[in-house]
Amino acid sequence: MADIRRIAELPIETPLGDDAVTLVSIDGTEKISDLFHFTLKLASEDANIDLNRLVGKALNFGIRTRDREEVRWWNGYVSRARALPETDQVYFYEVEVVPWLWFLTKTSDCVVHQEKKVLDIVKDVFRKYSFQDFEDRTEDQYTKWEYCTQYRESAFSFVSRLMESEGIFYFFRHEKGKHTLVMADRSTVFQPSKHQETVKMRHAFGAGARRSEDMILKWEFHSAFRSGKYTHWDYNFLKPENPLRAEMPAKRKKEAASKYEIYDYPGEYEEHQDGDDWARLRMESEELENEVCRAESDVRALSAGCKFNFTDHDRRDQNKTYYITEIRHEAKEAGLYGGSKEGPAEYKNTFSCLDVNVQYRPERKTPKHIMRGVQTATVVGPKGEEIYTDEYGRVKVQFHWDRLGKRDQDSSCWMRVSHDLAGKGFGAVFLPRVGQEVLVHFIEGDPDRPIITGRVYNASQTHPWDLPKNKNWSGVRTRSTKGGGAENYNEIRFDDTKGAEVFAMHAERDMQISVERNMLIQVDKDCHEAILGERRQSIQKNNSVTIEGNHAEKISGSKSTKVNGSVELDADGNVTVKAGGNITIKAGGSMTIEAGTSITIKAGSGRITVGAMGVTADGSMVMLNCGSPDMSMPNMPLGKSPSAPELIEKLKAGALGGAGGAAAG
Repeated sequence: MADIRRIAELPIETPLGDDAVTLVSIDGTEKISDLFHFTLKLASEDANIDLNRLVGKALNFGIRTRDREEVRWWNGYVSRARALPETDQVYFYEVEVVPWLWFLTKTSDCVVHQEKKVLDIVKDVFRKYSFQDFEDRTEDQYTKWEYCTQYRESAFSFVSRLMESEGIFYFFRHEKGKHTLVMADRSTVFQPSKHQETVKMRHAFGAGARRSEDMILKWEFHSAFRSGKYTHWDYNFLKPENPLRAEMPAKRKKEAASKYEIYDYPGEYEEHQDGDDWARLRMESEELENEVCRAESDVRALSAGCKFNFTDHDRRDQNKTYYITEIRHEAKEAGLYGGSKEGPAEYKNTFSCLDVNVQYRPERKTPKHIMRGVQTATVVGPKGEEIYTDEYGRVKVQFHWDRLGKRDQDSSCWMRVSHDLAGKGFGAVFLPRVGQEVLVHFIEGDPDRPIITGRVYNASQTHPWDLPKNKNWSGVRTRSTKGGGAENYNEIRFDDTKGAEVFAMHAERDMQISVERNMLIQVDKDCHEAILGERRQSIQKNNSVTIEGNHAEKISGSKSTKVNGSVELDADGNVTVKAGGNITIKAGGSMTIEAGTSITIKAGSGRITVGAMGVTADGSMVMLNCGSPDMSMPNMPLGKSPSAPELIEKLKAGALGGAGGAAAG
């Protein structure tokens, strides 16, 4: 049986206990703004190790320094374990080790965040899963995001894309017992390893020469052509005539690079300052590998996110301070394979690094979930409100997938509403009301940019008319608010039933019609009006009514007509005026009554007839009063009234007596 050393150059501590396994080899990668991943090969004399005691649990592993005085430790969680074929009664196992952040890849959720800064959202997500080993080393002041949606994506993808969008990077700092995620936005955060700060370039040594320190074995300098400018635009409906344009030229320009521009839309910002800041972040990310160095070494102290002083390179411009962006470690316990039990483990690494003066910015590699198609949601608002809106006619909704929303005014951001017509001070407006189901689209498929494009009925928000009974009906019915019921509405309705078509309008209370010029109403058959209250008309100019048939009016009360000008009544036939009471005709001036044949005035048994032959007065008594003190008409005896000539003669003769007669005599 092979010898499994208990004092190893690659120490390991697992939940299995001391001496349960020996670490045989390490193969792992670390990278800024990414998960580290190590594959560890373990050896044991136990053929029946319960792998479930390892999976999901934390462990520590490391490699001794060249002088064996210290151990460079890593810490992580086992994400996977498997048993390998045995060799010479030694049982081998393989485990994969990842950071605590990896567990967030095993989640998926739909959550709305509002009025929060990106780092606050990220920290909330970490704490949601009970992770506390993180540090915020950022220096910039970040803007609150009005609305930020995690939709059907893992928590890891969500926090990754948020940090990438704001130019925030992270790396892990390892120690025995834990690893800490460090979030930063300045390259000054990188610190040297406590095990080795200065690293030399190795030159040729004599045969069998031994080194006392770890060195860089190979060094390559790379220079790449990058885009010369980054430009993006966006649109804010609050500033429709002010395009949000931002651009940033490259800082480290190469010849002819300036004409190669990256242009993007939308930039996902709402203010000019944010656009300028984000353009700078995108350009810094694009320029990141303008000049990069790649190396191979046996320096055990190196890790992603640490810096080192490089010396002894033949090319002097290479001797400066760098920070490591990515590194791959390979280590093997030499003594288990027939080699010497003394001496260090076999170790090497390959890495990429940047000048410490180059600002690190993460690549925007994590895509935002694309909202494909349309969703529906329910309009919400404060308790007691039926219509909840702002000055732009926006409303708030709760999506059906939102498990945390309270179905109130805090369930979403304000969302714009599409209408059939929208212009500057004109258009159509039908605001969605609380409880209604609406259709929501997303601009550019962005879950953070919802817009309401329609409304739909459901089992609780039903059609205004019974279906399919009234399937021929169409139109608009509103609902009185607040507190209106099914019987409180305004309505315009069309019934398209062939032969029974109807255009109906209903006003729940008042109706106002305003016409600034002409109005034409044509009714091809009958028109009926029923007014239960008063009717008033005001006509500033003329009123002309033409009636081809008869005109009948019935007035239960009184009728009063006041005419400031003249009144003319012209009838081709007869005119009859009938009153159950009195009739009074009064003229301020003269009065003329003219008839073509005769005029008859009748009251009781008396009658006066004015005709072509003269005036005839008939009655039991006829009195004539001339209105003169010298002449009066005495009472006439009953009988036939004398004719005018006879009466005159009698007056002359004094036969009738009285003052008039005496004067005549």
